[in-house]
Amino acid sequence: MASALLHGAALRALCKVSRNTLGAAFVASRNLHASKPCFQKTGTAEVSSILEERILGADTSAELEETGRVLSIGDGIARVYGLRNVQAEEMVEFSSGLKGMSLNLEPDNVGVVVFGNDRLIKEGDVVKRTGAIVDVPVGEELLGRVVDALGNPIDGKGAIASKSRRRVGLKAPGIIPRISVREPMQTGIKAVDSLVPIGRGQRELIIGDRQTGKTSIAIDTIINQKRFNDGTDEKKKLYCIYVAIGQKRSTVAQLVKRLTDADAMKYTIVVSATASDAAPLQYLAPYSGCSMGEYFRDNGKHALIIYDDLSKQAVAYRQMSLLLRRPPGREAYPGDVFYLHSRLLERAAKMNDTFGGGSLTALPVIETQAGDVSAYIPTNVISITDGQSTDLTSTVGYDSIIQHLNDGRKNCKEFEDFLKESRGSVAAETAVMIWPYYFSLWFLSFLNRAIIEEKYGKELINLSKKKPCGQTELNTLKRSLDVFKQQIDNVGQGHIQLAQTLREEAKKMEDFREKQKLHRKKIELIMEAIHKNRNLQYKKTMEAKRLYEQRCRDKDEAEQAVHRNANLVTQKQQEKLFLKLAQTKSALEDTDRSYQQSVTTMEKIREEWQNEHIKACEFFETQECERINYFRNALWLHVNQLSLGCVQNDEKYEEIRKSLEMCSIEKDVDFFVNLRKTGSLAPGKSLVESQKVVLTALYSSWSWLLWSAPFCAENPNFAFHLLPCNTSFCHF
Repeated sequence: MASALLHGAALRALCKVSRNTLGAAFVASRNLHASKPCFQKTGTAEVSSILEERILGADTSAELEETGRVLSIGDGIARVYGLRNVQAEEMVEFSSGLKGMSLNLEPDNVGVVVFGNDRLIKEGDVVKRTGAIVDVPVGEELLGRVVDALGNPIDGKGAIASKSRRRVGLKAPGIIPRISVREPMQTGIKAVDSLVPIGRGQRELIIGDRQTGKTSIAIDTIINQKRFNDGTDEKKKLYCIYVAIGQKRSTVAQLVKRLTDADAMKYTIVVSATASDAAPLQYLAPYSGCSMGEYFRDNGKHALIIYDDLSKQAVAYRQMSLLLRRPPGREAYPGDVFYLHSRLLERAAKMNDTFGGGSLTALPVIETQAGDVSAYIPTNVISITDGQSTDLTSTVGYDSIIQHLNDGRKNCKEFEDFLKESRGSVAAETAVMIWPYYFSLWFLSFLNRAIIEEKYGKELINLSKKKPCGQTELNTLKRSLDVFKQQIDNVGQGHIQLAQTLREEAKKMEDFREKQKLHRKKIELIMEAIHKNRNLQYKKTMEAKRLYEQRCRDKDEAEQAVHRNANLVTQKQQEKLFLKLAQTKSALEDTDRSYQQSVTTMEKIREEWQNEHIKACEFFETQECERINYFRNALWLHVNQLSLGCVQNDEKYEEIRKSLEMCSIEKDVDFFVNLRKTGSLAPGKSLVESQKVVLTALYSSWSWLLWSAPFCAENPNFAFHLLPCNTSFCHF
């Protein structure tokens, strides 16, 4: 009776499921082999448990909406049945306590990425909705702390008493709240602030190969904000968020220590998602850090966020997408990888005064491979960020240096291969062959400096030879201008002499280089000859060894033939066998002597090569020391010459200054008055009257012409003052 009732209840439950078309487990149990791949790997335990609950009449509608069961787990991805009302990017919790995030919302299951070790999860575990989209704590309480991608502290300083939380996937501000970038964000690095100045609210990309100083620029930028954050002006303060993505734990620890030593952690938040963390955490870390920075932006403050680096976030997102069976695209990245970075970097903005006037500046870091900036991820981020210029990566004008660099690399590679083939035991670091590059740098720098100095000197000399503006000046001012002209000419001559000295130094440098090249060539020829001899002898030795082994086999075969046919052949045949054995033994002895001789010769050549190799390495080391010492002395002399030139120029300018100090306005005026017989004061009345009488008498007499002609010839500028109030004078 009970079994009949149970059977009837089961049929009613199955019919109910079929009518409502919501019983995925029933469909899966009926069409188990025709279902999707996620059900093909699922055992019958989960389906059976769901059927049992329905058969027993349990009301599971609410549980199916709020809970689910793990169908499969692996590689950090869990396939969950149920969770009908789950939202995209909603946080879920497994029965083991691990958290996850729903990414794929499919008709029959939910793809959940696990934030942690998936070994703690097994098939059939219960998964519960949390009802909350992934969020992190925000606020000034996080300053000075190191947190993971979910905002949990990992620095051992206790819990974070944050009063507010913020979703990690917020939408970027629209057009209306924004305002154009107008405030500078000083990095403290002169090359950056002068060449590519950054404004608060910008997105400026730091791109380059590994070990090129990208992280150093970012950390120095954070440290250089200390002088602003130590002040009391809130508008000048810049709060920093450093997001470490896919880096080593030791590297992150060193960065935190450096920031702590520089007293920069008090205004910095470090979000760490290291290489040992799960891929979902590396994917989520930039968004978490951005939400923490948006708190400052939306509260009228200024923040700087550094993503180091976004290429590793793209790799983590690619891993998650492939495991979730999303279709791959270029370089196996999913189709929305551009949106992955654009929605992140667009959140960096400068807000207008209506929305607080805060800003969030982003400095994303991208690592390239062998300088290839045309790869998928670099081009994506370049198109999103500001300030990209081909001039910064252009090699126009550096062809000769690049050619010397390529030659040096080629020589270095060839010589290292040569040493490896020779099986040298002495380190080949002393034989580094990039010295042509360094020679070219120094040589070109000296020549370019000589050209600049000569051009500058000629311009000064031409300037001094031109007709000066004070040629009509008199007395002390004229002497000062003459001194100025002479000293400017001397300064120009000094620069031309310096240019000549630089050319002489460059010539000496070229001679030194050619001398070293000649010595290196001799050593290389010796090593190459020994190497060829060694290879030839090695082939002969191997041939002798092969022949010796063949003679040994012939001897063994002859001995076996003698022993095997001792009682089966005639006396004559035995004699032939013994004769053949004797011949093989004789041939073996000859081959053995030849082989031993080849081995001895080979050993001698090897010892000779080893000795020459040691000498070559010592020579290269000595030559490198000579090169460094030569350049050190050359630079020393160059600096001394520049210092001497500066001192001499200072002395010349001091002479000009002294001559200007000797210049006297009163003396020049007196000299002008005495020379021109004029003055600014009118002569006395009696003198004027007497002059009028004399002139009247002269005009009335013929003798006046005889008296005035020679006087006027000798004094053409003779003048007298009239008596009007303006005290002007005239000449006659």
